Amino acid sequence: MRLKNLTPRHLRCGLGQCPAVFAEAGGSHLQIIGKVVEKSEASSQVGQDEALIRVERALLTNIGGPISKRLMRFGL
Repeated sequence: MRLKNLTPRHLRCGLGQCPAVFAEAGGSHLQIIGKVVEKSEASSQVGQDEALIRVERALLTNIGGPISKRLMRFGL
């Protein structure tokens, strides 16, 4: 599967081991790297094949950038 890195350049790490957002080929899904959250109010809504993750808001609020445009399509 081909992925396109949508992480804003100023938030990317040199080693690549930090929060990031990728678009899958076809553009209908995103893959997000973040810290796993073990316990939260939302934990009861996580399915067996899902994970609850935590990322800085700045990662997804790239105003006018590719992430924002994609999130607007999802109504976020």
